[in-house]
Amino acid sequence: MLYVIDTHRPNVGKVFIGRINRKTAAETGAHSGDKMTTTESKQGDFQTLTGKKKVLIIDDDRDYCQSVQALLREEGYDVICVNTGAEGVEAATARHPDLIILDVMMENMWAGYDVNQKLKFQSGEDSIRKVPIVMVSSIEEPPAARFARSAESVMITPDAYLTKPLDVRGFLDTVRSLVRK
Repeated sequence: MLYVIDTHRPNVGKVFIGRINRKTAAETGAHSGDKMTTTESKQGDFQTLTGKKKVLIIDDDRDYCQSVQALLREEGYDVICVNTGAEGVEAATARHPDLIILDVMMENMWAGYDVNQKLKFQSGEDSIRKVPIVMVSSIEEPPAARFARSAESVMITPDAYLTKPLDVRGFLDTVRSLVRK
């Protein structure tokens, strides 16, 4: 177990506790008790004890990721962005977010649906299956309407569905309500 003090804000250090793999330790030169800034902590490899909720954004549009990341950080969330479905599944399993924001069309036009199904129905970890997913897409129809005749539509239906461009107030209300559950 590695204990790291966040010195990003002077005199207000936060203590992080988390497992660190050898590669990350070698990259950062970290040792137990070291002082590091949050940017050195590899964007979410450590879990905060201050109660910040973690949000994972899975979207191939880097500009969108940066915009939503900045918005959510302003609201007090710890945000991690990845750009492919495979990276998203890996990050969700490794980092145990409190909420996932997921695009539909990434590597292919079904990637978001595949990620939702893998996390909600194929994950071996119960804690991952329970993480709320907000699907955000330029596709107007939510999966339940788009695939209404399919019995499997329940397997690709997220906890909430929003369309791009985002209504910021509605988006933040959705995030807050799902993180509280």
